[in-house]
Amino acid sequence: MKKTCIALFAMLCTSGLWAQQDVQFTQFANNKIFYNPGVTGAGDAICLGMAARQQWVGFDNAPSTQNFTANIPLNILHGGLAVNVTNDMIGYFQDMTVGLGYGYQMDLAGGTLGLGLRVDFRNKAVTTGNWAPPQTMNDPSLVAFGSSSMATDLNFGAYYRHTNWYAGLSSTRLLETKDILNATGGSFNAEIRGQRHYYLMGGYDLDLGNGFVLQPAAMIKTDFVTTQFDLNAAAMYNNQIWGGVS
Repeated sequence: MKKTCIALFAMLCTSGLWAQQDVQFTQFANNKIFYNPGVTGAGDAICLGMAARQQWVGFDNAPSTQNFTANIPLNILHGGLAVNVTNDMIGYFQDMTVGLGYGYQMDLAGGTLGLGLRVDFRNKAVTTGNWAPPQTMNDPSLVAFGSSSMATDLNFGAYYRHTNWYAGLSSTRLLETKDILNATGGSFNAEIRGQRHYYLMGGYDLDLGNGFVLQPAAMIKTDFVTTQFDLNAAAMYNNQIWGGVS
């Protein structure tokens, strides 16, 4: 009887679910443009970046994420353009996102302030597999394999860079658009609503002399349901060799 009550209580408590939706990379300080469109156009040269993250290695359908970014400063635009491509797979779901952004850079108080906007085109798909519900359950609202959905969303960010420190504030999924996936029942649809995320980041370059620079950095990320805190401590030698912990 106790197990039955617990199961019923769990079913009643899970009518709505909230969870982190944005992709997370440990070394955010090396991929700031992914989280903050205000970085777009900063710098004096085109910067290309690639990142990959594998979690739960050895498990079937484990999370796997790949990301490519391009930051293209253009003086004629008083800033620059950005490209962000992300492939994120977890379980039976695959999210493919292509983002195009613009950033405006201006001189301010001895530093540079960047204001950026990025449009994301996201495709959510359910890959092949087999759901495993209890044999006695016939739930027509289960998402159908092979179904997919396209959604468009916006991201905004402000990023300030001074001589030896930086700070940024940004938000993703501003429109909180929905992914609508077909269900096995035919007339049913499964809706996954985007949740707005907020990021506050900052870092400092401390010159230790003899070519060494200490680079502590921190980021707070939240959707006001869950909050996470990242802290990085890195060191760079002669502007060529880099290493650290997070």
